[in-house]
Amino acid sequence: MFANKHVLRSKQLAHEFFSQIKLIFRNNSVVFILPCEIGYEQMVRTTLLAKVAFSQPSLLARWEKVSPAVKNIKFTYNGKWAQMLRYFFWSYGWSGRRYGLLFHDQCFEPAAEVKEALRRLNLKEPWLFDERKIRLYHAHSLKSHGERLPKEKWTKWEDETWYLKPYLDEIEEEKKTRANTSGLLPTFRLKGRH
Repeated sequence: MFANKHVLRSKQLAHEFFSQIKLIFRNNSVVFILPCEIGYEQMVRTTLLAKVAFSQPSLLARWEKVSPAVKNIKFTYNGKWAQMLRYFFWSYGWSGRRYGLLFHDQCFEPAAEVKEALRRLNLKEPWLFDERKIRLYHAHSLKSHGERLPKEKWTKWEDETWYLKPYLDEIEEEKKTRANTSGLLPTFRLKGRH
């Protein structure tokens, strides 16, 4: 009984302590400003918790670790918050990584822009196109059997390449220039119409 009360009180103190900590980003590192209102006795109890919590790699900026292929890709919003949101959505809001997929493997193929981007990918980098088909095939077979990959085989954030982004950007730029100059639809948009 005493141990449970002690654990509960420690959790309350830790919650109070962590709710008052302020995080500031300086020079690509996180600076922690501790509250000065906390007494010495509470500080001693919670300092150990803070050291353990902040030394965990899960709380460090994982979204800043990217593969070399991604460094050349330009996103419209590429600040720290945008990178963090992109990472958290990719990690917790999307389950494709549990099946070994990359983010652009989920692109909706009947869309004309995606069809054209995949056609250009197949012409310029056919090995990436083949790897995409293999990933989709494996993910489909896993999903149809109600299985998932083991956690160590999930796609990691460092492995993400955003391989369709240059082609999709190129297509969007063509659409904008076509709309500004002539107002006509691009040829890949006309193929599906009769």
